[in-house]
Amino acid sequence: MSDGDHYRDYKPTVPPAVTYGLTARGEDLHQMLDTLNEISLRWDKEEKAARTDEDAASANAAV
Repeated sequence: MSDGDHYRDYKPTVPPAVTYGLTARGEDLHQMLDTLNEISLRWDKEEKAARTDEDAASANAAV
C-alpha cells in the first residue's frame, strides 16, 4: 500500500511482518527536508557566533 510519500508492506505471517519505506516522492521530500535542516543549522550557528561577537564587543565597551 502506498500513500504517495511512503509505503506500507504487510505480510500476514505469525507474527505479522510490516515494512515501511519511502517512495520516490518521499525520497524527494527527504532530500529537501535534509537541505532545509542543514540551512537552519548553519543559520543557527552563524547567529550564535554573531551574538558572541556582540557580547564580547559590549563587554569591551563596558570596561
